[in-house]
Amino acid sequence: MNSGPAGYSFNAGTYRTLVLALANMQTDGLGKIRRSIMPERLPRSSFRTPKRGSFWFNDKIDGWCLPFYGSDKSVVSRSQYFDYKLHNILPVQVETFLRIKSVIWAFLLTLWLAITARCMGPDAGYIATSACVLASALSLLNDTDKLPQGGVYTPAAVFKDTGIYGRLEKYGVRFEIVEELH
Repeated sequence: MNSGPAGYSFNAGTYRTLVLALANMQTDGLGKIRRSIMPERLPRSSFRTPKRGSFWFNDKIDGWCLPFYGSDKSVVSRSQYFDYKLHNILPVQVETFLRIKSVIWAFLLTLWLAITARCMGPDAGYIATSACVLASALSLLNDTDKLPQGGVYTPAAVFKDTGIYGRLEKYGVRFEIVEELH
């Protein structure tokens, strides 16, 4: 994601959410809830993500990579559970990473805390978020015949067959595969 003319912006509410999520990770009971909604273990892929250190340089995206401990991986896992249970699509191994341009920042961030895809677009904090919300809303309104019926679904399960990617591109948010599985 690109910053705006004034640089990157960061919201105090976003920061507070991050801090509280990290502080309560071990005691929030989320693991128990996930096991109750996904009681079966999925088959494991014979392909494994490579083992890496705390940070490493990736030539394809020209930056240092760090593990990303956000909600993305759990959302992908729940989406794959849905795909496997309803469509018999085997899950893939997923690890999420954050790209940092400077090795100094990559190293400093590690003190606190295989396919490569890239999401490109405007400022992630506000402009791209607005584009994602708008594209999601329009997909829910205009693609009702392609949505699953009833229940609580992850974004991947809901938007899988909709025109959301075209709508996102229209608003300047684009996804591309940088490196295919090998």
